[in-house]
Amino acid sequence: NFHGLYATVKNLKPVLADLVYLIDDNTAELTKGPDNGASKLSRVTTGVRLYGKSAPWDFDVEFFHQYGRIALTETDARTPIKADLYSVNAGMTLDADLKLRTGIVYTVLTGDNDAKDGTYRTFNMIFGSGHTYFGYMDLFPKILPDYGLHDAILSVSVTPSAPLSLALDLHHFRLDRAATFKDPTSGLPTQTKVLGQEIDLTANYKYSSLLTFTLGLSAFVPGEAMRYSRG
Repeated sequence: NFHGLYATVKNLKPVLADLVYLIDDNTAELTKGPDNGASKLSRVTTGVRLYGKSAPWDFDVEFFHQYGRIALTETDARTPIKADLYSVNAGMTLDADLKLRTGIVYTVLTGDNDAKDGTYRTFNMIFGSGHTYFGYMDLFPKILPDYGLHDAILSVSVTPSAPLSLALDLHHFRLDRAATFKDPTSGLPTQTKVLGQEIDLTANYKYSSLLTFTLGLSAFVPGEAMRYSRG
């Protein structure tokens, strides 16, 4: 089941505020363990988004918190959830005619820092668009999600002619906490946070109000954590 409330506050201009309260449940019941008969998941996501424009600046700040209980296995007791998402997006329009904008984004997903501390800290995007935060290659946050994720983005966009717009995003991904891997060369354990860098180049051509063509080219440069975990 998935349900909740979403509200927008508009009387704070130039700032707009979105308020979110979402509930998602897996009502399938556990059949073993100390929580036998309880639902497998009961999770609440609550948060706020503040955004607006004051030429030439624009900004978008988000914070979401998840709590509730989750069954990590069929036999363990349900684990309390305590996870967060933070995201800050700030930009500046350098040329209004060309809509030339440069901006920075920094997004953090918490991970489960200690699997034995009795709290589940991995933030779940639920139905969220990964492209909004983590690029077009859809590598994250699916890879090593329990270590959390940081994504720093430098973006540039421009509209050289009315129907055509171009965007370039440079991502730097790292884990929220270091992961331990076996170094294939030395055979010794090593720790790292660096996942790598992604480059996204996107072109949009608005043929009409009903039809837009999109062409994209993306590349990923793997860091140590990706090389050790994925080759």
